[in-house]
Amino acid sequence: MDTKEERKESTVDRVKRRVTVTALPLISDSGEAVGNTFTKLEPYKITRSKSSNYFSSVAGSPDLSEWGLPTSKSDKQGDLYTSRSPSVIHHRKISTTGGFMRLDEISPLTNENSAAVSGKADGENLESPNEERLELDEEPTYPYSSILTPVETNYGKQNYSLYHEATSGIQGNNSSTSSSIPAKNIKSYFRWTAMKNCYAILLVIILLLLGGFVPAVVILSNGTKASVMRYFRSDEQRKSLLPYLMDLYGYTGISLPYRQDKEIIALLDDAVEPFFFGLAYSPREAMEPKCGITKREVLLDLTKLSTVTTRIRNYGMQCNQSDFILDSIQSLNLNMTLSMGVWIGGNDTINSIQLESMKKVIEKYPRKLFDSIFIGNEVLYRKDKTPQQLVEYISDVKDFLLTLGYNIPVGTSEIGSLVTEEILSACDIVGANIHPFFSGDSVVNGSSWTFDFLKYQIEPLNVKNTTIIITEVGWPSGGGGYHKAIASIPNLKYLLSEFLCAAREQGYGYYFFEAFDEPWKKIFYSGKDKWETDWGIFTKDRKRKVDFNGLESCQ
Repeated sequence: MDTKEERKESTVDRVKRRVTVTALPLISDSGEAVGNTFTKLEPYKITRSKSSNYFSSVAGSPDLSEWGLPTSKSDKQGDLYTSRSPSVIHHRKISTTGGFMRLDEISPLTNENSAAVSGKADGENLESPNEERLELDEEPTYPYSSILTPVETNYGKQNYSLYHEATSGIQGNNSSTSSSIPAKNIKSYFRWTAMKNCYAILLVIILLLLGGFVPAVVILSNGTKASVMRYFRSDEQRKSLLPYLMDLYGYTGISLPYRQDKEIIALLDDAVEPFFFGLAYSPREAMEPKCGITKREVLLDLTKLSTVTTRIRNYGMQCNQSDFILDSIQSLNLNMTLSMGVWIGGNDTINSIQLESMKKVIEKYPRKLFDSIFIGNEVLYRKDKTPQQLVEYISDVKDFLLTLGYNIPVGTSEIGSLVTEEILSACDIVGANIHPFFSGDSVVNGSSWTFDFLKYQIEPLNVKNTTIIITEVGWPSGGGGYHKAIASIPNLKYLLSEFLCAAREQGYGYYFFEAFDEPWKKIFYSGKDKWETDWGIFTKDRKRKVDFNGLESCQ
């Protein structure tokens, strides 16, 4: 009997010669040969099919039943399926007492059977089966590794090396190339690809969020117009921020040509904030027939008034005062409107001139500069016109505004006790002149007296719900007294501190009387009563009479 080394060498030689074993005897449990498993096969030409799982059905292909193999994929014999490469046929496993398997093979390269290669006759047995056994723990060498390469497969717990054609790139049921990625690596590849896609999507989302978040932060840090306006609605925030802005930028509302005007800039030094709803204003020297009014004086007046209010009211068109006022508002770029007054007296000619001047001014300036139009001031008190005549003037102006498409409110102003239901019904707006000083009572009751007058004497007549505002309310800073009402600066400040907050709480608009002292009114002095010249909150040279700090807080 051959030694182990000889049997090993015999096996290697057979591999080198690419021998195809055609008949393998079965060995019984007693070690005797009991016959051949397979019969002699004739050589045939293998054709490749498009599938690697079965032979082509073309003529000349073998009948699988002749090989003793299953004829469908689902039929299983032993541990091998019928899947195979088109170049090499794998037969079913044959169990022996040694627990190894042998294969009948036909060379795919030479089409020779084992007898032709080995020199033995067909049907002649090879060496003893014991000589054909390969030790599973020993690795054989393969001299033709450039043509045939081992493919590792698993049967049970033991690994066996089968052959496949290296150039075919087909193993078992797979149609992959020889460089195919193993299944485990394929899973890792797709898992890594999915992770990269997730990272890419996450990066895009982050960039989109940053693209929206960063501009939003920049906008919010700078402040939008709406956010700034909301901030300034708070009295406390306005008080804290306005001085800082004034120190940093100066009064930014003034247009550029006047920012270098020292006289105008000096009038803005003590600016607080516009806390008056409105002020009654009469330009100096705006009296006919002299008419000494100049644009420069109006510019200086309005610069000062712009520090405490955004609305002014005048009394007439004489001396082109409304034209000067509106032109100065535009020149200075002020946030200010005009309640334009048209003087109505006993002279119809003068009244016609006033009305014509008013129409020209309205056509000349934009609608946004006008708050309202008051036709006449205390006309009924002076008895210059009847209520019916006054209503005709008001109707004429309203019709004119309709032709322009302007919706400016039109009305009149009158002392409170002479406001009638007829006047209220004919007007869009009615101004009531209510002076607590002439009530003869102490200034302590001045604010409450004013609003009681509105509540009990005017509001009950307002059946058409016409807008009612107070066109004159104030307190003189000097010149004597009227019964218990004493004209003084402390009393002026007291009325301001009480009335301004009460008007805001009750929702009434008003024009405080008045902006500047008017020395020319000394013609109205009577005996010891010399208060007519001292109703201004500023002196004639535009100086404050009282400290305004705290008046706007209403605390």
